[in-house]
Amino acid sequence: MAAGESAEESVAKTLELAGHEEAKASNFATAATLFERSAQLTPVGGPTARRLVQAADSTRTAGDIEQAYAPLGRALPLAETRVWP
Repeated sequence: MAAGESAEESVAKTLELAGHEEAKASNFATAATLFERSAQLTPVGGPTARRLVQAADSTRTAGDIEQAYAPLGRALPLAETRVWP
């Protein structure tokens, strides 16, 4: 755990890294679960939106397009900048 980092963020980072490893191994459903849990553990002000987008992308890649909308919907209010009008 880095200095000044909460235990929750430390676990969230570990889960996010595990999600990337699972995605590299084409285990997209598992990656999505890891990214979702990582987002849940992310402290306020942390990279929750990024982790939710990663979860949505992995869910979509796993073939569950309808389910991919759920994490995107939770990420949208957290995004700092909208990329569409």
